[in-house]
Amino acid sequence: MGEALTDITKLDALIAAGSQSGGSELANYQLFIIGLCEALGLDRPNMAQEQNDRNDYIFERRVDFKHPDGSRTAGRIDCYRRAASSSKPSSPASARLQRLMRANCS
Repeated sequence: MGEALTDITKLDALIAAGSQSGGSELANYQLFIIGLCEALGLDRPNMAQEQNDRNDYIFERRVDFKHPDGSRTAGRIDCYRRAASSSKPSSPASARLQRLMRANCS
């Protein structure tokens, strides 16, 4: 598996577009994630399958939230990738990524 290459031009364009959009999170989050994947040189999420256990990397994955009392609530995860975790970026583009996240998550 090769290392992804960040396209600073695409990342800067995404930051600018996100900062200027003023649109709703629901209307823009999939475009934001796709743009971020492209800027970071990563694959974009896949089309969802009917069988939920086959949905390893998709938008809007169905999940059951388990509560301490044993009950469950149906829900969704905006963008899901099996066995992935998030961490603080440490690439040369980390300052740009942090600005981008602040612009789109505030």
